[in-house]
Amino acid sequence: MFSFHATKLYHTLEGGALVHGDKNLKARIDLLKNFGIKNEDEVVMPGINGKLDEVRAAIGRIMLGYVEGERLKRRAIHEIYEEELGGVAGLELMPKCAENVKLNYQYYVIRIDGEIFGRTRDEVYDAFRDYNIFARKYFHPLCSEYTCYRQLNSARAENLPVANKIADEVLSLPNYGDLVPDDVRKICAILKSFAK
Repeated sequence: MFSFHATKLYHTLEGGALVHGDKNLKARIDLLKNFGIKNEDEVVMPGINGKLDEVRAAIGRIMLGYVEGERLKRRAIHEIYEEELGGVAGLELMPKCAENVKLNYQYYVIRIDGEIFGRTRDEVYDAFRDYNIFARKYFHPLCSEYTCYRQLNSARAENLPVANKIADEVLSLPNYGDLVPDDVRKICAILKSFAK
């Protein structure tokens, strides 16, 4: 499953794609993405309007030519974050990947240990807003907290201690190709100023 949402490195403004090798699954997906309509006289199941229209497809074709340039711009931003935030007590930066992995640099995510850093993720998130810096509480809320799942035994907080801890600590910092390097450094300076 691929997301083509506008925040992605490659996008069509909205939408996505499913890739599979099952003909029976394809028939079901075709129904689901077309309101469950089988033909002019039959609607056989609930569905959505999940078709990729021509405009989004055209945007996707155009975006193919920009993917690598955007990836390289985001890599430069990641390098600044690493340089500026490395060694700050209470901040855990993105894990290093094996050299044979080609990252897309989609997000720059940190974990904030509130006890060591001196402020929690939520406090940092709120303080950033005072500076018009819009970070994102990633993986928040956990899907186990959604109304449709929270009654399940598997969704109980005591069954998901690691997931809940991480969901309370993770913050995605601003990251897009046109983010100016000096602005990235300002974001880092402001973040470091929050430490107690």
